[in-house]
Amino acid sequence: MRYPAGHREHSRERIIEAAAGLFRSRGITNTGIDAVMSAVGLTAGGFYAHFKSKQHLIGEVVKKAFADGQARLHCTDEDRRAWMETVLRRYVSRSHRDHPDQGCPMVTMLSELPHAHEVVQPIIKEELEKYADLFEKRLGEAPEGAPTARQRALGTIALMVGAVSVARMLRGSKLSDEVLTAARAVGASLVQPEKGES
Repeated sequence: MRYPAGHREHSRERIIEAAAGLFRSRGITNTGIDAVMSAVGLTAGGFYAHFKSKQHLIGEVVKKAFADGQARLHCTDEDRRAWMETVLRRYVSRSHRDHPDQGCPMVTMLSELPHAHEVVQPIIKEELEKYADLFEKRLGEAPEGAPTARQRALGTIALMVGAVSVARMLRGSKLSDEVLTAARAVGASLVQPEKGES
């Protein structure tokens, strides 16, 4: 049977999309190839026409999830603090907390990614470096003796990921909302003022 042009690429994207949702909601370990392929109406036997292994699929899912997450980091604000406040509102939010199936992979797959295969680890490092570079540019140079822009960039990412993780653990309580509010306030305080601002 002949398929139309682009069919294979389209099927591959559907598999990645389905796996992304399943990995976030069920976990990587608890989601087998059968479940992923069934979610897109294909047989498990067809999996290897698209990916060498489950680990290669995980790598593609991580890439896609980070790319999707970049949308939360883009806004039109030129002002450093306004940019950071917008990013924090989007990421450290009730919506992100309450919808793990649509969230950042660093939060949803946090416990499993440290044990990821050697195929996946370099992808995680590369994607995290992109986030760090973006934050470093936006946070501004610090006065002498203060943490560097690089340190504050990595610290802010850790703060954001940790805040959403803890808020999820406490979901349904007042403390969960307080964690989100506190993290947004601390994150915004790490931005160095623009020249001419006090």
